[in-house]
Amino acid sequence: MTREQYLAKRSAILNEADSLINDGKFDDAEKKMAEVRELDNKYDAEAKARANAEALKNSVKVLDAPHSSTAKMSDDVKLPEAAEKEKMLNSVEYRTAFMNNVLYQTPMPTKYTNAPAYTTTSDVTTIIPTVLVREIYRKADVYGKFLARAKHTYFPAGVTIPTSTIDLTAEWVAERSGTDDQEATTGSVVFTHKKLRCVVSVSLEADVMTLDTFEALITDEIAKAMTKAKEKAMFITDANGLTDAILAQTPPTGQLIEITEGTNITYQHLVAMEAAIPEEYEDGAIWFMPKATFYTQIVGMLDDNGQPVARTDHGTDGKPARYILGRPVEFCNYVDKFAGAAEDDIVAGIFNFGHYVVNGNMKMTFKKYVDEATDDIKHKALELCDGRILDNGSLVLMQVVAEEEGT
Repeated sequence: MTREQYLAKRSAILNEADSLINDGKFDDAEKKMAEVRELDNKYDAEAKARANAEALKNSVKVLDAPHSSTAKMSDDVKLPEAAEKEKMLNSVEYRTAFMNNVLYQTPMPTKYTNAPAYTTTSDVTTIIPTVLVREIYRKADVYGKFLARAKHTYFPAGVTIPTSTIDLTAEWVAERSGTDDQEATTGSVVFTHKKLRCVVSVSLEADVMTLDTFEALITDEIAKAMTKAKEKAMFITDANGLTDAILAQTPPTGQLIEITEGTNITYQHLVAMEAAIPEEYEDGAIWFMPKATFYTQIVGMLDDNGQPVARTDHGTDGKPARYILGRPVEFCNYVDKFAGAAEDDIVAGIFNFGHYVVNGNMKMTFKKYVDEATDDIKHKALELCDGRILDNGSLVLMQVVAEEEGT
């Protein structure tokens, strides 16, 4: 099952559960949600098994003397360097050594430390097993509200990537005819390598910890920390963070809606935000704003027909699902709260986060260090990644402006 198939099947089951809840069939809905949990566990197990299988895929027998009349079977073919490294990183032996190194400061075996084929540094850094990196990325999609909606790529840093390579298009053609080459420039992006570091807290109180328990614990810790850091960098500019921050962007002409400082958000402001979204960018765009702004400014507001503008439904996962004029709302702590907002502050926005691209290298390292202030041994996980906005056509922002003099 591919990741796309997994997400599609998961979404379909959740939609069925949602319909059952709406029909008052709560027991049946609970069974559907149990199916979702079972599907998650199955995908998790399948991902690990697939990673181990990939490492063995090229381990085959061949004739070592193809031109000899007395041909015989040779030993296992030597895998390419990258495949050999992948096999090593996903082995139970390496994963167990990694766990013991993290939990009990047991040195990594010599064959895993700075071997020329595996590392290029003399620093004491350990590579996180690839199967765990994949699990971290999977959990990040679960924990993140905005990161899960972003597009994920794995291009090399410093290479100019045409946007058409990332955002694929299709066209109709006549029978027995081909597709004309497009001469128009579609634009391009360049990803750099920004270093993301998170300190990992691992309990050392247990005398014995199984490999499965350790891997579940550490992937949770890293996924949560890195998801929070990436989502913050998606919105707020940081010289060391992702290249493009949403709140630092200049929206297309006509897609910056102004609200006077000291006033309240009105129905007309919301309609203006919706009207500013070009029709071709309608699908996939969602509202983002602080929770306080939604409940103090939007909830209870009526349209011209006396109907509520905001709606809160019972989600299939037991959590509320919120909407403004039928468009989904996600709460965002990185946008300024409307109460107390000053001139130039962004207080709400609409954007299709599928147009934000997070590029990584599918590699994470783990390093121990001593906190000089406490002499405690701590751990940090490191990842190289970057984030760019592929297309800002769906971006609409609400910005506070100063009250005009004399009004």
